[in-house]
Amino acid sequence: MALQLAAWLLAMESVGMGLWVTAADIAAGRLELLARFVVACVVLWVLPNALVFYSQRGKLAKPEAKKPGL
Repeated sequence: MALQLAAWLLAMESVGMGLWVTAADIAAGRLELLARFVVACVVLWVLPNALVFYSQRGKLAKPEAKKPGL
């Protein structure tokens, strides 16, 4: 559950940052700059963070319950 929450928070942070940084471009109708910014955010921010979260998933997941007698 923590990993899923982290993914949602990362996505919301990225969208909020993108809207804040490119608000003037959106208002001026220059959506190609918004598209470039979104691609840059995904490549430079979201993917590295996703890889870190994925590599640490063992620390974030619940421990497996061992069945007695097995």
